[in-house]
Amino acid sequence: MTQRRVFVPYWPSDGPYPSYSIFWLGKVSPTNNYADVRLIYNETSLKITIHIIDRRLWYDETPSVSDIKTWDAISLFLDHGASPGDAPGSTSYQIVGQLWVARDDQSRRVIYQGNNGSWTPTALPVEMWSTWRGNGPNDQSDDKGWQMDYVIPFSALGLSEQPDQGATWRLAVAVHDRDDRMGALIPDALWPEAMSDNEPASWGLMTFGPPQQEPPVGQPTEKITIREGVDGVHVYDAHVGGHTTCGEGIDHWSEWGEANYAGYSQINIQNQWDISDYPCFSKYYITFPLEHLPRNREIISATLTMNLFGNAGYEAGQAPPSSVHAFAIEDDWDEATINWNNAPLPTRNLSMAWVYPVDFYAEWPGIPYTWDVSSAAVEAYNAGKPLRLALYSTEGEMHSGKYFWSSNADEAGRPKLEVYLGDSATYTLSVEPQIQVIGPGATARFSITVNIGAGITESVQLMANSDPPSGLSLQFEEPAQFQSPGGQTTLVVTDTGQEHTRRSGQWYTISITAATTTGEQAVQARLLIASEHLFLPLVGAE
Repeated sequence: MTQRRVFVPYWPSDGPYPSYSIFWLGKVSPTNNYADVRLIYNETSLKITIHIIDRRLWYDETPSVSDIKTWDAISLFLDHGASPGDAPGSTSYQIVGQLWVARDDQSRRVIYQGNNGSWTPTALPVEMWSTWRGNGPNDQSDDKGWQMDYVIPFSALGLSEQPDQGATWRLAVAVHDRDDRMGALIPDALWPEAMSDNEPASWGLMTFGPPQQEPPVGQPTEKITIREGVDGVHVYDAHVGGHTTCGEGIDHWSEWGEANYAGYSQINIQNQWDISDYPCFSKYYITFPLEHLPRNREIISATLTMNLFGNAGYEAGQAPPSSVHAFAIEDDWDEATINWNNAPLPTRNLSMAWVYPVDFYAEWPGIPYTWDVSSAAVEAYNAGKPLRLALYSTEGEMHSGKYFWSSNADEAGRPKLEVYLGDSATYTLSVEPQIQVIGPGATARFSITVNIGAGITESVQLMANSDPPSGLSLQFEEPAQFQSPGGQTTLVVTDTGQEHTRRSGQWYTISITAATTTGEQAVQARLLIASEHLFLPLVGAE
């Protein structure tokens, strides 16, 4: 059975709001439900929002806890124990809420705690509430869906403080569905698919903090680029959902979830908070063969690069930045038949990149964005399998779609996988975020990480410069020099007041170099200084 995991980002309550993490389950059809599950945590609480695509909404007008799951409802399962077993224990919780539940409504919710292998009702200060979109519940007219929000204090689960970064809990979700007053049986949508209510060991994994990447220990000696049509390689890809046209011309219940877009050169990645706009949602899948890589080597790093050429939005200022996540995929799929409903679920989220709307003409081949997919590439390479990936957004605003070239575009625009192979002790360099936007005179901060293998005895020195070379002040916070095993520092970049063109802004490419006496490595970050943004119009269907 495939083990599914989600890494949950930390959000300090006094800091800027970051991107949620996300996983998904279910299908879109006249009788099936689909759900996006977004997660985040701060010093005090775990916050979860579940958006459900559901054609008919029904809640109990005379609620009873005994049959709460026989209407539209969600069961959320958590276990924070070190070794979850085959039966509910004292660290196991089941939080059940029905559509129409309000923050102070106790009649459409119930919380259970594990007790020697069974579930016992308990009263805990967990907030949960629901909203809906569509015609309205409890009738035979089509709706769009609903959402459930949770705020789960760590103290409510018997913890004295927030979990340590890297701590792993068990998590599962069951979406219950009812499409008529009589309550005809509809199977639950589950994550993970084989989860059992009473077996915490069958639930998925939830790890607090960013996706984990093991630092490499080899020296990068060779770089190999994998791209469709180059050196006989076939990289197949597809997007599923609503394309750039929000599913125009197809029925959104019987056809949308089955739509296939094989052969399209333009793909869309989009999500929104408003579930009524689900016809615009779109995910992207891509598979890179790895059999062309030489064997018996070590993958030091691997990055996916996609070229952005446009975004949704009809007028300037409508399109927001999007947090686009990369996911590892285990199961194979067919480009000619993949759709929203049969696309494989991810095993885990890998990395996230902020993708900014196009505020000027994006010259061919577009604006490159990269995702670190090293851990998934290492696993696939060692197992002798292709690298399968998916991309999806957690952005909530309208017009959040981001348009990229696919493997069916001309060669320069196609996605590529860049793999660094190595043999012995090495060091690696990375920068986060890779792209930032600031106003004139403002300051940006880039986090620089250096991982140094135990075989390197000399120090690694950091340096930075920009192209164009004038207009910026570049300064490393201490330290700017590292010994094994490495560490982290910050590059502070300040606009020195140069007058920039206000409409198009000024792009800078910032090169960060790590050097030893035997060689050097470099990574690049990009900085846009502008006070106005222009946006491209919606790209039409092919």
